[in-house]
This record gives sequence, C-alpha cells and structure tokens, in this order.
Amino acid sequence: MGYLERPLSYVPLLPLLMALVVGIAVSRWAGGDVWIWIGISLLLALGVLQIRHRYLSVLFLGVAVGSLCGLVDTSLNASAAPVSGTHHAHGVVRKVTQRVMSGLLVVDLQGSYSGNCCLAVYDDSPEIGIGDRIDFVAEFRPLSVPRDVDGDIDLSHYYYLNHIGSRAVAVRDSIMVTGTDDSFFMRLHRYRERLVDHITCSGLSDASQSFLAALILGDDSLLDSEVRPQFAATGLAHVLALSGMHVAVIVAMLSVVLFPLSFLGLRRVRWIAVIVLLWIYAIVTGLPPTVLRAVIMFTMVLTAKCIYRFNVSANALCFSAIIILVFMPRQLFAPGFQLSFMAVFAMAVIPATLPKMVIDSRLLRWIYDYIVFTVSASLGTMLLAAYYFHQVPLAFLFTNLPVSVLLPFILTGGIVILLLSLCGLSWGFFDGIVDFICRVVFGFIDWVSGLPGVSVTDLWLPAWSVWAGYAAIAVLVAALCYRRYTLAVSGVSLAVMTVSLVSLSVGVADDDVLFVGRNGGATNIIYTHGCRAYMVTSAPAVFCRREAERSMIRYSDFMMEHGVDSIHSLNGSSPCMNTLVTFASKRIAMINSDILPANTDSVDYMIVCRGFHGDILDLIDVMACDTVLLGTDLNGIRRRRYLEELHDYSIPCRSLSGDYGLVLRNRR
Repeated sequence: MGYLERPLSYVPLLPLLMALVVGIAVSRWAGGDVWIWIGISLLLALGVLQIRHRYLSVLFLGVAVGSLCGLVDTSLNASAAPVSGTHHAHGVVRKVTQRVMSGLLVVDLQGSYSGNCCLAVYDDSPEIGIGDRIDFVAEFRPLSVPRDVDGDIDLSHYYYLNHIGSRAVAVRDSIMVTGTDDSFFMRLHRYRERLVDHITCSGLSDASQSFLAALILGDDSLLDSEVRPQFAATGLAHVLALSGMHVAVIVAMLSVVLFPLSFLGLRRVRWIAVIVLLWIYAIVTGLPPTVLRAVIMFTMVLTAKCIYRFNVSANALCFSAIIILVFMPRQLFAPGFQLSFMAVFAMAVIPATLPKMVIDSRLLRWIYDYIVFTVSASLGTMLLAAYYFHQVPLAFLFTNLPVSVLLPFILTGGIVILLLSLCGLSWGFFDGIVDFICRVVFGFIDWVSGLPGVSVTDLWLPAWSVWAGYAAIAVLVAALCYRRYTLAVSGVSLAVMTVSLVSLSVGVADDDVLFVGRNGGATNIIYTHGCRAYMVTSAPAVFCRREAERSMIRYSDFMMEHGVDSIHSLNGSSPCMNTLVTFASKRIAMINSDILPANTDSVDYMIVCRGFHGDILDLIDVMACDTVLLGTDLNGIRRRRYLEELHDYSIPCRSLSGDYGLVLRNRR
C-alpha cells in the first residue's frame, strides 16, 4: 500500500480496476497479439515482485487478467456460421426488434452452426417471440457492414456488444417455429413477461402500466415513443432504466417491512434477508449490469453492517465493477454501464473532496446535499451523454427533486399492486392513488420538456474530447482534494483548451449530399439542401414519419455536421408510386410500382424497390438509365433474378445491399 496515499488509500481497488480496464481494452484491439500482452504483463508482474513492489505487481497482474478475460469471452462467443451463401440453420431466438416492414432477430445458432446471428425477417413471417426455436433458410452475408455515408451508425459496435458473429436475411416463407427453449433463463424471461401481464391487467391507465413495467421489471417495450425523449430532455432518463436508485428504494422498503426483526434481536437476520431478496430481484429482472452493480454495492454495505466493519462506497463500487467486468468484459464498452458507473463514482468521490460545511438546519443540510450529489452525478455523465446521445439536460436540479420524492411512492405502490395481482386481489382505490401520482409525474415532465432551454441538443463531441474533458474534471477534483492552486489552473486550462479545439473542429459542412439509406426494411433516398434534409422512401405512407425519425437517429452525426435538425418526408413516396429526384444535375428515379413510368426521359440512376414485381427489362425499355440500383427491401430471389437478367444484357447494375451504396455531393 506504499503507493496509495490518502484519500486513495480508502479506495485500494481503484488502481486494480483501472488495470483490469486496460487489459480488457487491449484484448479487444490487440487482435491475435493478446497472448503477447498477457505474457509481457506477467513478466513485468514477476519482475516487479522480485524488487518487492507488491502492489505494482498486482496492477500488472490485473492487466493480464483483464486481457485474459477478454480473450476467454471472445473464444466462448466465437461464431461458426457461414460467411456467405444460402444455408439451412436453426436456433433459439434471444432478442426481437420490430422494424418498419421487417423484423430483426438475434438467434443463437445450434446444430452444425454456432454463435449469435443477426437475422432479418420479412413482415409476413410468423409471429416469433423470445425463446422460440426456429428453423429457417437464410442468405448469409459478411458481418462487416458498409456505411451509407460518413456519420452513419457503427453497427460493428452493436454486433460486438451483443456477441453477434454473423448476419443473414431469411428466405421468405422459410421460417418455422419448432418449439420453445426450456432453459433456466428462458423460463425466467417468460416468468418476467407474466409479471408484466399482471401489471397490465391492473386497474391502472395504459401510461401508468407501461411506466411501472419499466420501473419495476425493466421492460420498456410498452412505453410510448414520446416518453423516452421527454425524460431524456428533462434529465430523468435514468428513471426509466433500472439503476441504483430503484434498488435503493427497494432496500428501504424491505428494511421497513423487516424492521420488527431488530426488536427480536435478529438484526443480522434482517440484513441477510434483505441481501437474499435483493439477489432474487436482480435474477428476476435478468441481471442487468446497472442492477447488478447496485446489488453488489448494497451487499457489501449490508455485509459490513453484519460484521460491524467500515465500508467505503467508492471501494464497493470498484469491487462491483471488477466482478461485472471479469464475467462480462464487453460491458466496459456499453453506454449504460459507463453512464451508471460514472454517475455513482462521481457521487462517491466529488462530495468527499469538497470543504466540510457545518449546517445546523436539517432542511438546509438536505438541500445542500441534494444539490451537491445531483450536480456530481451530472458532471460524471455529462460528457458521455453528449457523446452518445448528443444532448445535455440543463434542468436536472429542478426536475430530479419532485420526481425523486414521488418515485418511492410509485415504486412501492407498483410492487404492492403486483403482489396483490399475483394473489388474485385488486384494490381499486389503491390503483387510483398510484395512477394519480403517475399522472402527476407525466404532467410535470410534459410541462418541463416543453419549456425553452430545458436541454442543449445537437451536440457533437469527438472521442478524444471526452477523454480530455474527464481528465480536466479529475484534475479539478484533485485540486479541491489537495488544495493546490496549480492543479486548479491546470484543470481550467485543459478544459478551456478542449472546448476551444472542439469548437474549431465543428462547423457546418459546405456541401449538399445525397445518399441512399439501406436499412433492409425500406430504401430511402435522403438528401440535404442547406440546413434542411428531405427523404423519399419506399415504405408505406403510414410509416414515412417513423422512417424519418429513425433515419435522423441513425445519421445523427452526419446531420449535425450539416446543421440539419430534422428530416422531411416528401409527399408521394409510398408503394404504388414512382418518384423522380433531381440533385446536382443528376436524375434519380425510385421505382416502387408495377405501373411503368410514362416519362421516357433518361435518368442517371434508377432504384428498383419492393413495390415493383414486373419484368425489369420492360422497365429498362420504357425508362433508359445509366445504372440500375436494386433496393435493399427487394426480395432476395427477385434481386438475384434481376441481377442475372441485367448482367446478361450488359446493363450496368448493382445491388444496394452490397458493399457500395450511392453518395452524391454538390458544393454550395
């Protein structure tokens, strides 16, 4: 411990956690050289141990352990699936995502193939749920997904976090549901769905039911699409995700219920019972990392109470992070994990570095603590929120107070309603009270989210600025802790330099761009004109707005670079409609109907979409074009037939589902 001086001596696990983080990062980016890094770390650990620097030896050992954990995780989740071609496969569905005119499944392949596969299915496929065993024929494609344009979402990161080793598109009418998986986790998932059903069968309103399902069980699938943006804008996004706040409320509720055990001299039994019930709750909710972190921390706190030992919250946080990263190393790169741990770490460290203030009034002391801890949590997550979600809420001090006061009543009431429903009972009056409190929260958030300046949006931060920003915050916290003016000046200088460099690097682009969005469910032509963006889509008219919103999220970096705040869907872009777009002297025709165009003028590009089922050679005879592009929403069989026919007649063509899309630029 010679290397650890106060206050670091109270958090001896922090350096070990940092060493583990370095090792996991090395295991991801070192590729086949991971064993070399492990060997070097072990040799350094042994060498330092020889000169009796034991703690430094432990740090090098932590780097080796982190690299090994990442290597084992990669090996255990290695995929043995085809890279290309049409193949027959079967497996268990682990995740289901509905898209505009298609669906996306994460399938755990079994039999001759293995690994998780990202399987795209058509909208006319049979109803498929999590835990179903399916048999299918699919066209497998390379996992590396080309980006539509600079600023497109990085799907490789999504694949990495979800252990996906292959992707495929199911052949139409080939999917068959053959049964259900009966493993422990699948039975647990079905039990959790039954608990959600009990909540939805209560006397609460639809909005309150979806809110309680998210608060108690972490099921946010029932939430309205407008709820999450409102919570995010008001600084309350953490309320909708299971976190330490929810676990703390449950701990308080269990402590009150089990309080009589203390009068019977069974104080330790009371805390042990709370620990056991907490772990049961974590298992029922599916062991999400945020809940797991909080449960481990409370387990350490309550265990310290049982054995009459002092506990440091920051050290407990480091211990829980080490446990999670050892068994789930990929969580290090998950936004939820980073936000959760940075918020709690900031609340554990920053208030402890501030000068001690003697406040006699309990009310003033409570207000002071609320402001300090809320600001600390916001400082810990502000840069990550701006980087991942391009938004920083400003009204968090105003919004967190009333919601934090009402949340324990909502959670407790929701749990009571759920327990009564499990027993076949229902109290209409009690349901009405909980529903009223939920409506108060919704009304308050709806009002605040409509106020001007409630949040800063359209932020774009490069990755290096996040590191530099947290370094500046760390230096400033160290200045408060050690009372060093030089550290304070250094921290402020680093912060000013970072802001200046980011401001210089961010500017509105000086060109307009047209590109094709290739999401599989629909083919979208998106182009910018000044500070506005427009979209022509092959999706049905009722889905045009949803396509525009999803495209705005997917291409958020690109849109912010061009100063665009929304995408406008043009009229007439729907099935049974053919649309002509002119951009930078180029003419692009979207063919989404069997009705052949009456206009015989030639075009530069002709995009054939799913709405066209006719003879493509007849189409070429009617409308001459330089290049034929086949949309991503075309049936795979039709796409291959069209490609063969066009190649036979030497007509320039390519499929947009391949490596190359369409990007046109026009300087303003």
